[in-house]
Amino acid sequence: LESIHLLHEIWHPHDVFYVHLNANTSPGLLAGLRRAFPQPNIRIANEVQGCWGCNSLVYIMFLGLHTLLRMSPHWTHATLLSATSFPIRSVAHYRQHLFEHQGKVFMYPSKLKDTVLKRVTLNWETWLRNDGDQ
Repeated sequence: LESIHLLHEIWHPHDVFYVHLNANTSPGLLAGLRRAFPQPNIRIANEVQGCWGCNSLVYIMFLGLHTLLRMSPHWTHATLLSATSFPIRSVAHYRQHLFEHQGKVFMYPSKLKDTVLKRVTLNWETWLRNDGDQ
């Protein structure tokens, strides 16, 4: 139920959404969610059995990104949410923040003092500047 409420709150006609449920989700629940969200920019799937802490979650994320790119190649940001995520600010505020920071990667906060994180961030930023070339 949290997922349904979250999707209602964040849905926007200009965005694309990929919702993945575990492969063992009942067919009735899956069909009900698809009826509740018939919008063409929402894809509800249950292709993989996920397991917390397993590589299946990484696979599901890549599957989601691949699906979103097939749905619309024009999006600029991706946000990973779970059923327990809920925005603390308005969706309009979040969208404005992303608009103001086009091209920015939010994967690692740049102000952390941890040297390992700094090194990873520097490597990531260098990789982005070089368009991903090694």
